[in-house]
Order: sequence, then C-alpha cells, then structure tokens
Amino acid sequence: MIWVFSHLLRHKQGQSRRERIARAVQELGDLTQHHLCGRPRNRARAEEWIKVTSILEARRVTKERWQIRSQVDEEAIAYDLKSDGMYPLLSNDLSLTPRQVLEAHKRQPVIE
Repeated sequence: MIWVFSHLLRHKQGQSRRERIARAVQELGDLTQHHLCGRPRNRARAEEWIKVTSILEARRVTKERWQIRSQVDEEAIAYDLKSDGMYPLLSNDLSLTPRQVLEAHKRQPVIE
C-alpha cells in the first residue's frame, strides 16, 4: 500500500467540510428559530464535527420549551484535517516503485 498526498484533494475535502458545517449550523439555527421539539436532524452530514445538545428550559411555571444548542468541534476538525489530501494506492506488483505505482494509477483512465 502506498499513501499519496494531493493538494487538490486536500483543498476539495476542506471546502466540502466547511460547506457541510456551515449548512448544518444554519439548519440547527433554523430549528432553534422555529422552536421545533424532538430530536434534531443533522441533514448536512456534519455530525462528526458539530456537537448538539438539547436543553429543556422552563419559561414559566406551566410552560417548558426545548432549545437546541450546537458547538463546532474544533478538535474533530483538526483531527480530520491531518489526513486531508491523502489516499492509498494498492498494487500486487511488488517490482514497482511507489513512483511507478502512482504513474500507473494516473494512466488508469487511459488504459481502461
């Protein structure tokens, strides 16, 4: 197995993560604004980077309301950032050098 680093892939992965986090934060803000109860749905698929908690607040003696609070998990983002841009290449030809495996991988669309 050979690990390859791509600046373009790293940029795309970082941009995708930022967009999904922003979308999730917006959706959670919309839920809070509309006073929705129940379990919040994280449709942006960013749950690994955002921690969500729900808090029951007593507004009056007779009325309670759920609030949703979220916090971006900077540690999880930093952890994932370390592997952005990396991808593995597998080969069963042990005579090839890592550079040759990468070159063969780059020619693969032409070969197929």
